[in-house]
Amino acid sequence: MKTKCILTSLIVLLLMIACNPKEKPIVTTNSVTDVTYKSVVVEANVESDGGAEVVDRGVCWSVTQNPTISDEHKNNGAGLGIYVTQIDNLENATKYYVKAYATNSEGTAYGEEISFTTLEVVIEMPTVETSFVKSITQTTARVGGNVT
Repeated sequence: MKTKCILTSLIVLLLMIACNPKEKPIVTTNSVTDVTYKSVVVEANVESDGGAEVVDRGVCWSVTQNPTISDEHKNNGAGLGIYVTQIDNLENATKYYVKAYATNSEGTAYGEEISFTTLEVVIEMPTVETSFVKSITQTTARVGGNVT
């Protein structure tokens, strides 16, 4: 009887495990906003934990397609839900690829890839306009001008 009870408990436990398989999380890369010459804001969402706790989430990026956490990445906590990550220290006038990621005991899953290009830093030289020279003496002169 004791063996039968243990065997029944073992079968129930195996059925519970088989009915609750764990998977990688489901994560989406929602949007890229506030692009500047050196930074960007990425919104993402961990929609499902896949049956196991999400222990790491964030965004990864690269100048080549299909970035992973082996590339540059920034952690943004753990768990389910929407999160917003600001990436700084980017190069200006450069195309980047970004993806959200989430990790649980089954592995790391990635959201959709979004590309963006940082703004170009434009440095304009000033324009100097000079006016007529006035009040000329042996050692001095008065001159006016406008710097724009």
